[in-house]
Amino acid sequence: MLCYDYVGKETKAFSTFRMVLMLNSMETKGLFRFGCVLLFLLIVAIGTAQGVKIGNPPGQPHASSVMELADSSRGLLVPRLTTAQRNAIANPADGLIVFNLSTGCLNVYFQGFWSAGLCPPTLATVQTDSAVFLSISSHQAYGTVIGDGGLPVAARGFCFNTQPLPDTSHFVVNCGSSTGNFTGVLSGLASNQTYYVRAFAVNGIGVAYGNALSFTTPQLGSIQLPAVSCKRIYDSGQMQNGLYYLDVDSTGPMQAFQTYCDMVNDGGGWTLLLNRTAGHQTIQKTSIDSTGVGSGYLPAAAVQVISQASNQVRLRTGSVFPGFDHAVVSNTTAAIMALRNNQNWNQTGASGNAWTVVSGSWCWTANCSPSGASSWPNMYHSCGLANCVHWLSGDCFSRTSGGCSSAEDVNTVWVR
Repeated sequence: MLCYDYVGKETKAFSTFRMVLMLNSMETKGLFRFGCVLLFLLIVAIGTAQGVKIGNPPGQPHASSVMELADSSRGLLVPRLTTAQRNAIANPADGLIVFNLSTGCLNVYFQGFWSAGLCPPTLATVQTDSAVFLSISSHQAYGTVIGDGGLPVAARGFCFNTQPLPDTSHFVVNCGSSTGNFTGVLSGLASNQTYYVRAFAVNGIGVAYGNALSFTTPQLGSIQLPAVSCKRIYDSGQMQNGLYYLDVDSTGPMQAFQTYCDMVNDGGGWTLLLNRTAGHQTIQKTSIDSTGVGSGYLPAAAVQVISQASNQVRLRTGSVFPGFDHAVVSNTTAAIMALRNNQNWNQTGASGNAWTVVSGSWCWTANCSPSGASSWPNMYHSCGLANCVHWLSGDCFSRTSGGCSSAEDVNTVWVR
């Protein structure tokens, strides 16, 4: 071993060096030789009280150090231990340094604890906090970049998709480039669909993802998202018959209510306004929650608002709900305008003009004054002739002669 960079006095320490050279020439084990040289360096450092510089260029060590290593192509290699091996060191001294193979960090011991010390950069740490409903097509997402991993955060945001574990190849919302809390709007969502969302953060190492959260967008016509009419629900893609919630005046004073929507017959999107079963008194209800059983009709104020978003009236009667055996649909604005204005309208002498027969047998040919028709639900009336509609809705509904005595099993009124 050549210590060409030592500078100092020729003292007692130098005689020790000569002894080391002698030992170095002997046929001894390499480890013993290295130990002797290292011992010499320590003796020199202590004996001269000047410190030691090892490496190139040679010279005096820095005044603040007892030993200085200098090289332009090599480094200092400290003991490399796993966490288990490090923890097995007996009575470590404060300031003891090891490289932790388990964590990739330089660990320093001090006062009973191993510190993480110097570690290489890692992916950022990010979490997905929540996703909150905004509308049928949007949610507000919240996330937090907890740590930058030792490098600046270049981007952060949310990725979402209809499949679990979305990533940045799916839908992405970008939300800045720093640590801390952030939020973004997930838009373009479909109704009645489950989505998955994850927060993400990007640094020089790569993309880090937070935990995945799922949420389901409400169905238009649900209690969470009532619609203004069944036609609006139908247009959103809901094509199953059933009970739906309507909020016909949106932010107005009316409360959301439930009624039946026919999404199958006559093109779909029909809102049920009245449902009368033969032998039952028809009463006003805040919600029509029975289909084909019992009787009820929506309040006039609700009917007027629903009619504002509609342009057709349909009458159905028979025994099979909601298709029935006989159906007639208005083909002029007279019927829907009467509902909008809550006014009596009597069909007289206008057969084939105001209504179109959809199924079964219907006719409007009577030429007589209304009897009992004044306002919703008793609005339409025709009398006297066989095979014609007699309709006072609340009290009588019949498409044949004989008036109410020959009423069908179920009579209904719809708008679209």
